Amino acid sequence: MRKWILTCAGILLFKVALCNQLSEVRQLYMKAADSETVCRQLLQKLSGSGERDKVLSGYQAAATIIMAKHLSRPSDKMSSFNKGKKMLEAMIFTDTGNVELRYIRLTIQAHLPGFLGYRKQMNTDKYFLRKALTGLQDKELKLLVSGFLKTLEPY
Repeated sequence: MRKWILTCAGILLFKVALCNQLSEVRQLYMKAADSETVCRQLLQKLSGSGERDKVLSGYQAAATIIMAKHLSRPSDKMSSFNKGKKMLEAMIFTDTGNVELRYIRLTIQAHLPGFLGYRKQMNTDKYFLRKALTGLQDKELKLLVSGFLKTLEPY
């Protein structure tokens, strides 16, 4: 019985820590496009997250794409963009029903210049997110998604 209680307590602590980390990552993500320092901080925080959590890996991929904005050499920009895009698409391919990954992709696509050709899934992701919004249990994510969808209403 004691072992079971300790196991449950450990799992609960892990989940609380992950939720706190995810909340912090979401806040950094919102600021990453405006600050190279914040973007680098986000990338550092997420390094090695791929083994732990798909959503954190999705944010790592998005931060890699955003870093392209802060780089100066065109070849570095394209390399960072392509690396992040490949990572993000791989995450979504393995979990197409993940609301947060689709939200991340939509936010990236909505802010990229059209000539990069990475806007093909925007309508699909908007439709998916609108449908998923009603059943979403994560209140913070629900606020982020609904707020972002409102910014896209004219489209």
